[in-house]
Amino acid sequence: MSEYRAYRYFGGFRFLLAALVVFQHFLANLAPEPLASASLPYGFGSVAVTVFFALSGFVISEAAHEVYQGRPVAFLINRGLRIVPHYLLAVALAMLLCYVFEAQGVLRVARHENFDAHTAFTATNVALNLFGFFPGAERFMDYGFLVPGWALRVEMLFYLAIAATMTLAVHAARFHKAAIGPAGIGLGMAILTAPLAVLATRGKAPAMLQFAPYFVYGAALYQWTRRPSRVVAALAAAALAGSFLQFAAQPTHNATLGFERAVGAEFTMLALLLATMTGLAFARWPRFKRADQALGDWTYVLYVSHPNVGILVLSMTVGYSYLNLVAGCALSLIVTLAARALLDPAVDRLRDAIRGRALDREPAPTPPSDRIQEGRFGANDGAEQRAA
Repeated sequence: MSEYRAYRYFGGFRFLLAALVVFQHFLANLAPEPLASASLPYGFGSVAVTVFFALSGFVISEAAHEVYQGRPVAFLINRGLRIVPHYLLAVALAMLLCYVFEAQGVLRVARHENFDAHTAFTATNVALNLFGFFPGAERFMDYGFLVPGWALRVEMLFYLAIAATMTLAVHAARFHKAAIGPAGIGLGMAILTAPLAVLATRGKAPAMLQFAPYFVYGAALYQWTRRPSRVVAALAAAALAGSFLQFAAQPTHNATLGFERAVGAEFTMLALLLATMTGLAFARWPRFKRADQALGDWTYVLYVSHPNVGILVLSMTVGYSYLNLVAGCALSLIVTLAARALLDPAVDRLRDAIRGRALDREPAPTPPSDRIQEGRFGANDGAEQRAA
């Protein structure tokens, strides 16, 4: 394991992105109709999710290279331990809430969504929802209990691609004197998958592939922080252009809810958030490290658990109100704390064992001879940001 560099200050930024998603969902489903309708065109939560993909590209590429190098299986297991336990808890709670409130005849899952218990509670659909974090599971579902599941499937596809890259790197090192790291093979994979991303944007390939440019930009940005080069700069620029093109290619009219997107405002938000992420990749604010870590620790749990709070508030009230909106936001934080207290201590210990160290402890420096043999720069003591 290589010597670690400085912490990345992404925690607060990740929390901001999650808060934007939560606020968009709650405005649409809990707030009074005039406010809900006024907020729909801006899609700030949808913009935040795409930026999440770029941030994931950075953080996970960094973790794969600097923490799990040569250990693709350990990488995948720890990614699964990060994603799956809270997903299973959230989807199980969603099923329970829907079952109880449906039996009482008061279930409301969203403002413009009807719930069909006969379809949702079939054994096949329940089983598929439990594996709904896996890419492709949605193709066989009749009803998805957890709205954020789609983004988790995109993330998992990226994790599988990174694990494949790591495996290729291990085998390539056997045939090449200079070890080929994940970043090198990742460049080749990015070039090969670019046509698939274009096809996906045009509806001629699986839709999740259209988000590849965001991940590639994040991965290229990480590589730039390690070892700047013209090739990396060109890759980052191409990925950034691809991200904006993917964003611009989305329909401007939402046929389901009947509104026109405020494309200019959304595009501005996307540019500002990506610029902020890029700047944070180089930020150094030691006095804010503890607070930043704490906010980062909340992010995933808040993101995956907040839809259940929406169901709870809607089903226990009548109509839509500012009180519902405030209650939803407050209860989401409480549920986040409770879910973390229930699952994170045991899961973190297991992940630390697989990782080989606890994130809160400084690792022993790698001997200089080992660093020369590896041909790598040092790693980052915040590489995983509690997300890896």
